[in-house]
Amino acid sequence: MTAVTVPRWLDRSAAWAWRLLLIGAVAAGAIWLLARLWLVLVPVVIAILLARILTRPVDALQGRGMRRGLAAGAALFVFLVTLASVTTLVGVAVAEEFHEVGPTLTAAVDDIEEWLVDAAGSTSTALPSSAFAATSATSSTRHFADRGTTSSPAPSWPPSF
Repeated sequence: MTAVTVPRWLDRSAAWAWRLLLIGAVAAGAIWLLARLWLVLVPVVIAILLARILTRPVDALQGRGMRRGLAAGAALFVFLVTLASVTTLVGVAVAEEFHEVGPTLTAAVDDIEEWLVDAAGSTSTALPSSAFAATSATSSTRHFADRGTTSSPAPSWPPSF
């Protein structure tokens, strides 16, 4: 009986295949573990970053004669007050501009609907023919909602605040 020799390329491919399978299994296991530990990892990572950020202010306060625990508390307090102030300022700015989002969003939806109707009516292959059906369904839904067939008013966009 003669020994069958395996081609060199097949031998190398087999060697790489099991290595890639092992790497894939390890990656899948790491992703599974990360998904399971997500609730623990996020606060730990935030705490590590916060500790690293506050190291210099704490060292500076300690160099001025403050005890390390008190310096850490003061630095954390200043950081939290600064964070709350910035969040408040950004929130106020966003709230002041929120009333402009509704009309802009409505105009964008109308532009998309016009584009779908134009693309469906042309002979180009940019969109499948189902795009016209989706636009017609949207128009029919709006017509039905505007008829007032229900006892409650139809929801409208943008919501009024």
